[in-house]
Amino acid sequence: MRIQKRQSKDVVSSSTKLILVIFGIFVAGCSTTSKQENMAPEEVATQYIQELYSSNYAKATEKYLAKNYIEHQPSAAFSRVGLESYVEQRISANPSHQLIIHRVIAQGERVFLHMEERLNNEETYARAEMFRVSDGKIVEHWATAQKVPKGKNDYMFGGAAVNNESTAGVKYTPMMKTAYRGFIGDVDIEVAKKYVADEYFQHNPMIEPGKDALLGFVRLLKEKVTYRKLTFHGTVASGDFTVLHVYADYPPLFTNVHIFDIFRVTEDGQLAEHWDIIENIKPEIDIEKVF
Repeated sequence: MRIQKRQSKDVVSSSTKLILVIFGIFVAGCSTTSKQENMAPEEVATQYIQELYSSNYAKATEKYLAKNYIEHQPSAAFSRVGLESYVEQRISANPSHQLIIHRVIAQGERVFLHMEERLNNEETYARAEMFRVSDGKIVEHWATAQKVPKGKNDYMFGGAAVNNESTAGVKYTPMMKTAYRGFIGDVDIEVAKKYVADEYFQHNPMIEPGKDALLGFVRLLKEKVTYRKLTFHGTVASGDFTVLHVYADYPPLFTNVHIFDIFRVTEDGQLAEHWDIIENIKPEIDIEKVF
């Protein structure tokens, strides 16, 4: 009887310990979830992207991606599994892989990251990553990547930081769309003259800096392109920056492209600085899934 009683006590003791351990794990999990839910969307996005591009990519997707997550990146096969495969291949093929976040632009649920990706052999990509974040989880993701010509790293990533004391980005977003539609969509040189600052700086590696070079590009579009399609798919703005999410088709200069255009806006509504990350959409890709 004593032996049986002692065994009984041991069972109760072990069960109690097991319950306490499970309860502790549950509480810790709830605490982590609660903490993540209270994080600002830009905190979620920046922490996620840094954890994603590491050996812990699977843990990162489990931790940060919502159950109803929607992936719009073609190279990630429009899926969570495809994203993990893409990241695994990216970092395994490039042991010296490095990500640098140059600018963070956040508005409401949307967060935009302007990033530099360094691979092996000094190969570099400009990356645009846009997320929709809700309750501490990423529910949607869009991206473009563009190879940086050699010697153009500082040119493509340099320039002004986001001035979060300003409200010009949000204030002038409607104007930005009107201006962009005017001088890129309608190739109207007068619109470009009106909205582009005299001290304008261009970070596109194919166009020289300065207002005159941009006006020359608009003239080139008007002369060389007869068919033009331009569609807006969203905006993100904070501080003195506005990001336009765009689809464009301007053969023969560029065909079927996915673009994130990044503008710095002055306090009086002039376009002062511009970066873009452009990626061609392959003909076999469903454009609806990209946007």
